[in-house]
Amino acid sequence: MLVVMSIVGVLLALAAPGFVSLGPNRKMAIHEVSGFLENARARSVAARTEMIVAFADGNFPDEEGAYRSYALFTLDGSAAGGGGPRPLRQLSPWRTLPEGLVFARSEHFDVDDGIAFRTILDAPVRRFFPVPAATGTSGEMNLPYLLFGPEGGVLVPSFPDADALHVGIAEGHYDRETGRVALTSTRPGRGGTGQFANGECLQVGYYTGRSRILSD
Repeated sequence: MLVVMSIVGVLLALAAPGFVSLGPNRKMAIHEVSGFLENARARSVAARTEMIVAFADGNFPDEEGAYRSYALFTLDGSAAGGGGPRPLRQLSPWRTLPEGLVFARSEHFDVDDGIAFRTILDAPVRRFFPVPAATGTSGEMNLPYLLFGPEGGVLVPSFPDADALHVGIAEGHYDRETGRVALTSTRPGRGGTGQFANGECLQVGYYTGRSRILSD
């Protein structure tokens, strides 16, 4: 029995790094982002006002935060002179996904033909948000965002050809030289064609604003 237990212990020790380095980080990250979005939605309903979650893309000045950071804002007061965008008030610091994870685009996921699948980073709508600059000063960058309305639903962005919005997380990093996300862990697509992300995804309903975790 001692010999068998020793062998099992050795096998578990060899297998453990694979389990620790892949799935758990992604699952922890997707649950954290899901909770962040649910909190933003709940605050929007409770305060009867808009809440905005901004996401960092390649425009983010902090190299470590590009495609990895997100923060909560609200629209403060009314637009000056009755025109133009309402000013923003930041409600949370910029948070960052765990090392080795990035927000992914729809192209990184294997989806059945004919299904409209869009992520927050595919949204054409952008607005300027205050961001931390590399020197420690602050600036503004044009970034994608998700806006919850007072009823809890998603008002921005809207994809006419999709029935939900998605927030995807994949194993990878942002390559500033190519201006693209480089996946560090992939798997073959359906039928053995193509290479797609090892990742998780949140499906956010337009009408309810509720998040549902999908496992890729």
